[in-house]
Amino acid sequence: MKLTRIIYYIAAIISTGSCSRTPESVAVTTSRFEPGQVWSFHTPTNEPSSATLTIAKVDFDSKLGPIIFISVTGLQYDTWRPCHFMPLSEDALSRSVIALVKTNAPLAGDDLQAFQQFYESGRQGVERGELNKCFEITVAEVLEQESKPPRESADKKP
Repeated sequence: MKLTRIIYYIAAIISTGSCSRTPESVAVTTSRFEPGQVWSFHTPTNEPSSATLTIAKVDFDSKLGPIIFISVTGLQYDTWRPCHFMPLSEDALSRSVIALVKTNAPLAGDDLQAFQQFYESGRQGVERGELNKCFEITVAEVLEQESKPPRESADKKP
């Protein structure tokens, strides 16, 4: 009888311990953002407030959590801005967006092809240690940095 009781207590302790994982030790594999969503967002003062962003892809990193790749449209032309795609942490994107405009509007055609090239190039840059995986600042802050001539923003990498 005592042996049965000891086994029961050990099993209870083991099962309690396995259920009490901290959220930090569990990799996040979901996001409130989904490919094809179009959002309005807080724009820099020099950009039209009608600009929108589209979720192109959502990746998951064991340390950083969701990494959301976006495509921004409706911006003024700027010779210093190399492209309209960028990877952001979920927190940075959450601080950027205002309202969901529509769903089920994935990138297509030339935009999809350009994004795929951007994604692959970025992935290789991360592997070589030349780029960070994502921005931790808002979309407006990224756009403000990228609108500066390269000399002023050369030390800022995503």
